[in-house]
Amino acid sequence: MSATLLPTALPIVDDRRIDDDLMAQVAGGSETALQSLVERHRSRLVRLGARLTGDHGHGEDIAQETFLRLVDHAPHYEGRGQFVSWLQTIARRLSFNVIRARNRRPEVSLDAARDRVSPSNPERVLEVKEVERALTLLPERQRKALWLKAVLGWSYREIAESLGCTESDVANAIFRGRETL
Repeated sequence: MSATLLPTALPIVDDRRIDDDLMAQVAGGSETALQSLVERHRSRLVRLGARLTGDHGHGEDIAQETFLRLVDHAPHYEGRGQFVSWLQTIARRLSFNVIRARNRRPEVSLDAARDRVSPSNPERVLEVKEVERALTLLPERQRKALWLKAVLGWSYREIAESLGCTESDVANAIFRGRETL
């Protein structure tokens, strides 16, 4: 019976060793090693961030930010614990930051923003309705960012403050939304 347990335990040890070796390479500047770590762990981090924040778009952003932090901290990584635990701790803390920011800033209501569009210009009203229909295809964060930019003409800074994220997050959400549409 112990012989059947041994082969299943080896991949865990090998995974730890692989991750630690890849981190050492990332610390030395290897983009290939970083890409390997991204491929190995990205989907897990996206799921974690999405589950904690309730938003898949935030999950994507959290995974990306986690890997940026990984690169920043790679030279100081000591590999004392499990790599996956270390990586998930970073993602979890980033998720909590998103949740705290969301709780500090009021949620943007698309209905309230829609009321700001003047009905005196029939072409503009028709254009807004077309935009609304297209936006229903997008995740909430992309939808809000595109609405605030395209319809209300808000700056990236205003949108970032309203959504509780950075201007680069807004640019990313708008880019992804436009790509989807």
